[in-house]
Amino acid sequence: MSEVPDVPPGPAPDPREVPLDRWAAERAQAALAGKAEHDDNHHTPGTFVLTLIFLASFAIYYFANWKALADVWHVR
Repeated sequence: MSEVPDVPPGPAPDPREVPLDRWAAERAQAALAGKAEHDDNHHTPGTFVLTLIFLASFAIYYFANWKALADVWHVR
């Protein structure tokens, strides 16, 4: 593969100071070289548990309000 032109060696400059096409070229070159910007071994412990807690609290709130409305609105 040919190298991306106009990409200086060294650490990447701040993306806010670099034109978008040059910044994208630097990221593409780093990806082709196998240098990931973030570690692939990223863990988020507790995210699933927090999601289940939110889901359970939402379900309890929903059915509690449904029960409260059923007590107030007497349908005959």
